[in-house]
Amino acid sequence: MADFEQAIPIILKDEGGYSNNKSDKGGETYCGISRLDNPNWVGWKIIDGYKMAHPLHNGDIIKDTVLDGFVHAQYKAKYWDKIQGDNISSQRVANFLFDWFVNSGYHAVEHLQKCLDIRADGVMGSGTVAATNTHIIASISSMVSW
Repeated sequence: MADFEQAIPIILKDEGGYSNNKSDKGGETYCGISRLDNPNWVGWKIIDGYKMAHPLHNGDIIKDTVLDGFVHAQYKAKYWDKIQGDNISSQRVANFLFDWFVNSGYHAVEHLQKCLDIRADGVMGSGTVAATNTHIIASISSMVSW
């Protein structure tokens, strides 16, 4: 089964550090977590405290293990768990779907369901997980001669 700890570095590589670009509709963000969409996220207290002592520039990453834990927890609860990443049998497929879901939300699952030719409701339920895993096994089996 897929492992969140293997997937999260891929996401964070693309999501970067701190950003407060006035032309970005997401506003202030840290590691892709928008203050606009997540105003009560506990990580903002650490970031705000850091900003009081040090100016933050676009791309800056705060070296704080507690903040890192909050970032990981946010991605796990808001994205990984919603795609049931722990139940996907292929790490590569889980990584891909995780990234897609971070950037597209339920549309990622909806499109996956259309590809699997099952009801496209945008919810990664047990049926979608099972169809995903079955399709992965079938695809791999057809590519590999035993």
